[in-house]
Amino acid sequence: MVLCAEAGAMILPAMPAFYQLPKTLDDLADFMAGKILSALGFEHELYPPWTDRRVRRERRGRRERDHTEKQSNGSGESADGG
Repeated sequence: MVLCAEAGAMILPAMPAFYQLPKTLDDLADFMAGKILSALGFEHELYPPWTDRRVRRERRGRRERDHTEKQSNGSGESADGG
């Protein structure tokens, strides 16, 4: 597989995601077909696009905490050195 990747091949392991909450094997097959189509640059509607609201919420919370730490620290640096 390494030789193929080094030669320019695209490696697409069959690793279904479960964020779209598949109910059937056809749903999982659609997901894998959609991943292949996406990797090749084709648009499709086989599954909804990934939108991780939780991650965005965590990032927003982290930014707000960093900002608050910088203000309370007074030095302009967060407590973790950032």
